[in-house]
Parts: sequence; structure tokens; C-alpha cells
Amino acid sequence: MKKGDTATIAVSPVSYQWLLEKEMISSLKTQGIAARFSSVDTSDLLFSLHPISVSIQYSEPFRHSFLSERVTERNISLNFSALISKKTTGEIYYSGDEYWSSTDTVAYDVIAQLENPEHPVSHGKFLQQNWYENYFEPFVVIGTTAIVIFLFFTVRS
Repeated sequence: MKKGDTATIAVSPVSYQWLLEKEMISSLKTQGIAARFSSVDTSDLLFSLHPISVSIQYSEPFRHSFLSERVTERNISLNFSALISKKTTGEIYYSGDEYWSSTDTVAYDVIAQLENPEHPVSHGKFLQQNWYENYFEPFVVIGTTAIVIFLFFTVRS
């Protein structure tokens, strides 16, 4: 592969193309290779990608401090098979499986906005929230507020 080459990127099934499109094109562009996604290989260089497994998992929601916004760690992993070949000579530049993983922290309330309803693979698996997050913390806040109000009106100098 050299600068000035053109490449066709074929993803099978096509429904996974949106996962790889931006990263693949920008990566090849930095190497001076013009790339496009197509099911018909019109250029001499062919990138054939086949996702094996895609998963998104969320950790149990947590807070960085008391009463702060709930956040969760999101782990995205992608395992795919790749074949890079030259159409005219049949030369294979690369053949094998690749694994990519990324972990970040996202606000728990914006997860629905991050997931694409058109692509079920973008929906992650959630762990159940613990009892503390759901019941105990609001109970402590409400209870403390009630005690402060009660003391304010009953204890006067």
C-alpha cells in the first residue's frame, strides 16, 4: 500500500458499517489512501471486514461524591476479522482477527442519548442498581431535611 492508492472497504453485514466508517476512512486518509465504503470493489485495494462480536457493557452506577450525578463506566469491545488484499495481483497484505476495546465514564442519565435506536448493537447491558442508590440515599436526604425543619421550629432561644 502506498500513497495515492484508492481502497474499497467492504463490511459484512452492512448494518455494522457505521461502527467502522469514520475511524477507517480517517486512518487511511492520514496514510494518503483514498477510501470509500462499497459492496462492489471498484478499486485495486480491498479491505474486507467481518465483525465477529460487538458488545457494550455498563458497570454499576456510582457517584464521585455524595449527591453528585450518577455515572457509570462503559466498556465497548469489538472483535472482527479483516482481510486486506490487492485485487489485480491477488496479493494478501493482511489476514487475521483484530480486537479493539475502549472504556470511558458516561453520565447515567445520558445513556439513552448515546445509544442509537436504529442499531440494536449500540444498546449496552446494564448491571442492576444497588439498594443504596435507589432507596437509602434519598431517605437520608429527606430525613435530614425533616429533622432540620423540626428542630428549627421547636428549639428557639
